[in-house]
Amino acid sequence: MDDKPSRRLLNVVEVVGVSTGGELETSDVFKWKQPSDSFEFLGKSDVLNKLLANKGETAIWLYESEIWGEIERRKKVLDWMAENNMTDFREVSRMILEFYRDPEKIMKMVETGKK
Repeated sequence: MDDKPSRRLLNVVEVVGVSTGGELETSDVFKWKQPSDSFEFLGKSDVLNKLLANKGETAIWLYESEIWGEIERRKKVLDWMAENNMTDFREVSRMILEFYRDPEKIMKMVETGKK
């Protein structure tokens, strides 16, 4: 690693609720593994489970495979951004916003390797 300051995300946490005392209730979903420099899914997502359990009661009509497919698609975008050294917060924010506006356009950029 060079001498340039860097940040490391160590885990991905989801907010599952708020306690009666006003504190956030969280659940770890992914944890960074140093030897492989990768993230490991910890096997449980309370938010995903809640979405699936409430499928009939809400407008969210997705199967678990569709949700995981969308997560994989977003991972590809983030990997592509990292490969293209997109580290400036303005550029990262712009790409994420553009993904929400026109996901197919961004996926074409990812698939063709264009920046």
